[in-house]
Amino acid sequence: MKSQPSNSNKTRARKTAGEPRRLRIVWTPEQDALLGKLADWEVAQRLRRKLSTVRARRERLHIPPAFLTDKEYPRFVGQRVAHLDPWTGEQDELLGMDSDAEVASILDRTAARVTNRRYKLDVPPCYPSPPHPRRWTEKEEQLLGTASDEVIARKIKRTVLAVRHRRMVKRIRLRPPWRPEDDKVVGSRPDVQVAMLLKRPVTNVRWRRQILGLPPKGGSKPWTPEEEGLLGTRPDAELAQRFGRTKQAVLARRCILGKPKFGGRTQPQTFSWSATDHALLGAIPDEEVAKRLGCSLTRVLDRRRQLGRRKADPSAFRWTEAEKALIGQIPDAEIAARLGVPVSKVASQRQRLGRTNPGAQRKGWTPDEIALLGTMPDREVALRLDRHVSVVSNKRRELGIGFRNPEYQMWDPAQDKLLGVVRDEEIARRTGLPVSKVRDRRHRLGIPVAEPQKRRWMVEEEALLGTAPDAEVAERLGRSEASVQLRRVQAGIAPAAVPTRPGDPGHRNWDLQNNHLLGVLRDEEVARRTGCRVQIVRARRHRLGISTAQSRRRSWTPQEEALLGKASDPVVAAKLGRTESAVSQHRQALGIPTWQGSLPSG
Repeated sequence: MKSQPSNSNKTRARKTAGEPRRLRIVWTPEQDALLGKLADWEVAQRLRRKLSTVRARRERLHIPPAFLTDKEYPRFVGQRVAHLDPWTGEQDELLGMDSDAEVASILDRTAARVTNRRYKLDVPPCYPSPPHPRRWTEKEEQLLGTASDEVIARKIKRTVLAVRHRRMVKRIRLRPPWRPEDDKVVGSRPDVQVAMLLKRPVTNVRWRRQILGLPPKGGSKPWTPEEEGLLGTRPDAELAQRFGRTKQAVLARRCILGKPKFGGRTQPQTFSWSATDHALLGAIPDEEVAKRLGCSLTRVLDRRRQLGRRKADPSAFRWTEAEKALIGQIPDAEIAARLGVPVSKVASQRQRLGRTNPGAQRKGWTPDEIALLGTMPDREVALRLDRHVSVVSNKRRELGIGFRNPEYQMWDPAQDKLLGVVRDEEIARRTGLPVSKVRDRRHRLGIPVAEPQKRRWMVEEEALLGTAPDAEVAERLGRSEASVQLRRVQAGIAPAAVPTRPGDPGHRNWDLQNNHLLGVLRDEEVARRTGCRVQIVRARRHRLGISTAQSRRRSWTPQEEALLGKASDPVVAAKLGRTESAVSQHRQALGIPTWQGSLPSG
């Protein structure tokens, strides 16, 4: 059964049965000779090919175009084109000698191109030391605030952020000081116009006008006593038209003076509540109370809520004095049967009156039942005695019997003596309690954690360091592997050689005679020659403080370059002992086309 195609292949064009195979376009030397001599669109017309195909072929051969026009290269006019500006050997030698930004400025290239080229050639980066901060002189500080930060930064050759930061540290305002000529303009026109004339913010102009004590130009028109006397006598719109003011100004002034709106509702009269009126609240519905007293429903609701009374329910049961007298005299069940109400309603009313239920039959406790308290969980005792769990718990607490649950171990006060003396883990191991319970108990009593007792190293124990692996020594001495390793490093003792595992040739002891290979060859090559694993070689090189071996580029000989294009790149790479990417890059740099021997002749 064939597997379903993946989602990534759904967009590819599917060939139908019988469709001929698309042949690759073969370029002849005569066709390649036209590239760069004529415009790409003219070559495409002569060869009857696409313009993109011609341009891709010319760029692959690193042939510059005949000319750059707005029609062909609108983005590249007046700019350097990456594929038309190949790297030279002298430029490659500068890589890694300085930072990528500095090399880019020297070669007039972008820093991204320099970084990509350095990565491609496996050249390590160069990290220059940070420059020392340049100190500010008195002349430079005197210029702060005299012009914008951008102008000052260009003048003293500093960054805009440095200039702004220094100006803020010195508490120098960027706005120029107010001159006597500027003060004469303030108040003569509206603040917005003055701000436009003096090229200042409106807030700064308003602040200066208030400092000088000048009224705003074109401000609000003062109100006269006659105008204020007419407010509320006529509609606001009519008065605004009569006064020559806006409707919002008339409305605001009327509200400030506390005058009512013309034609609006008058203030409601004060309503006094009497004791008889209060008796109606909650006894009858709020609507009926409002109708009887002649006030609004909102006033009745607010007053009832202030008194903390519930809303009257017409269907609710109301107790009479004769019915309340029966409560506590006869059992609740009998009263509920007479009145036709639930027993819970009778019980709640009895509790509200503070009376007892004479019909309650309390079951007494026998000595055998009391003997069961505390021997098992309260829930099991309640099931055995046919009582409620709360009744059993209350009786047990009343008699002072402790809680005893075999599945739940209680904390013994005698164990408190161990807290802070022995570590929490050891106490948990001795008592069988969780470590979290021991820690919570110690925190509740405010006892600090026990200090770990350091075990001193004996001379006999130190003599075993380095004679066997740290894990084996730790098991012999009853210590942790980290403790053994730390003591060995402090004593300056080399680790014991790791024994060779059978069937694992990569786990072999390091031979000191192979130290000369570290840093000269790559770790993978050293591991291949010595038969060790790469991790062992890398760890040994790190321990000796030797840096990684730099990759050395192998120069191309004329005999090797003669093989390029005569066979496929993988075949040539296998013959020369190079990588396929190195062969392909060098072939493209020399402008040698790909080997076309495997294509059918057309």
